[in-house]
Amino acid sequence: MLKRGVSLIVLVITIIVLAILATVIIVSLNNTGVISRSNEAVFRSNVNSYKTELSLYIADQFIADPTYTSTSLNASSSTNPSITTIIPSMTTEDSAKFEVSSGELVYVGNDADELGWAQDMGIVE
Repeated sequence: MLKRGVSLIVLVITIIVLAILATVIIVSLNNTGVISRSNEAVFRSNVNSYKTELSLYIADQFIADPTYTSTSLNASSSTNPSITTIIPSMTTEDSAKFEVSSGELVYVGNDADELGWAQDMGIVE
């Protein structure tokens, strides 16, 4: 009798080979720094967006009250107004990492990579 189809052994060997290839690809991506560079790009893009929104908020406050000064603006995730009120696009996760101090966006998180990027951007007290 002639059997047609794939044997279980061939299927298992194929799965093992695919798993090895996937592992090699993931390790090579980590070694080249692609993932860390993309995380840095996302962080820097988010910070620039947050700074723009903060500037717009300060401009709106000044238009409403010409005597308004941004140096009096301080906000965090636990103040009123909260930082997410001032910067609506800020995620809950990021609201714990940033504050507004004297009208400036400041990084207060504790991630070593993000701290270095924040220092490069001049947003660390």
